[in-house]
Amino acid sequence: MTPVLAVQNLQVSLAKRPIVCGVSFEAPAGQWFGLLGANGSGKTTLLRALNGRLPIDGGSVRLGGAEIAQDTRARAGRIGFAPPPDALPAELTAGQLLDLLGRMRSTNPRQPAHIYEALGVAALEKIAVWRMSAGMRQRVAVFTAFIGAPAVVLLDEPFNWLDPVAAHDLKLMLAEWVAAGGALIAALHDIATFATRCDLGLLIHDGQVARAFDADEMAAGRGDVLGFEETVYQTFKAAGR
Repeated sequence: MTPVLAVQNLQVSLAKRPIVCGVSFEAPAGQWFGLLGANGSGKTTLLRALNGRLPIDGGSVRLGGAEIAQDTRARAGRIGFAPPPDALPAELTAGQLLDLLGRMRSTNPRQPAHIYEALGVAALEKIAVWRMSAGMRQRVAVFTAFIGAPAVVLLDEPFNWLDPVAAHDLKLMLAEWVAAGGALIAALHDIATFATRCDLGLLIHDGQVARAFDADEMAAGRGDVLGFEETVYQTFKAAGR
């Protein structure tokens, strides 16, 4: 499979401290790529760098074959990214926020319609962000990543704050989006979701790849989730976590 996004030896620092240290992977179209790691492992920094919110110190990021590692605007404009729910502008309603993003991206801010509907964003349009529950803010934040129909979407712990039904519905929606040809990269800390939903994946520890799982290994993991969970646990234990 030809990758939509190819990352090679990515290096990112914060305040001169290395956070992402030589991470490499390829994310093809029509695949859900999982990043699994503990808090502080570097997952969020990796996603923020890929979306242009942090500078990249070294390495290669190729999107559709074009090198964009040092092109912040291309990374920010061509890769979808859901902001942290608590970073949404508090005084805006969901509708005002969507309209603003639509103008910035020169697109219809309520498309893709099926994702808008699946996340129940219409019911939140007139509610100010400061009045929303954490789950409501999460639904709005996740939807913003898809506005403009990017080929690659990055999500950081997308199921946090969601009740079980909302989390299940979001998983189904993401699976449908991937099946239609999207490339999804999701940072997770839930082994069960990683095992049952992802087509490819990496275990991240201390800013480095502790282990990569190919499509066959992930498929085998879905058939033996408990065994897969033990493999993940032992990998992190050997890495020092």
